Amino acid sequence: MVSAWTQPGLDTTSGSSARNGATVARQIVRKLGYRPDVVGDGRAAVEAVLKNRYGLVLMDCNMPEMDGFDATCEIRWREPAGRRTPVIAMTANAMKGDRERCLAAQMDDYIAKPVSVDEVRRVLGAWLGQADTAVGAP
Repeated sequence: MVSAWTQPGLDTTSGSSARNGATVARQIVRKLGYRPDVVGDGRAAVEAVLKNRYGLVLMDCNMPEMDGFDATCEIRWREPAGRRTPVIAMTANAMKGDRERCLAAQMDDYIAKPVSVDEVRRVLGAWLGQADTAVGAP
């Protein structure tokens, strides 16, 4: 899933391989006061991120058309110079080495599913620089 949100001046996008995953992430993000944009596959995620200026992206690693790893690499390759949208992996894979694989694909952080409100709050707060939302740094 790729998720992008808007909170006064902050946008984020979310792309998800499963409707339920997108629904849960959307509900959590809304609960935290953001407005999510949700797309259905990796190619749409790339286009959404390049077309819009999101504050952060939640990227599902297992999406149709193009997985989250390839989508993130494509975003990095096509982003304008001087711009780096934070991409946070959201994946059901929580095995040894998965976090490292996400970071190697140029993702900035990692959240394992099932996601919790507290973990999403912590990660969004840390990456979007909102001290009142962040529980800790990434």
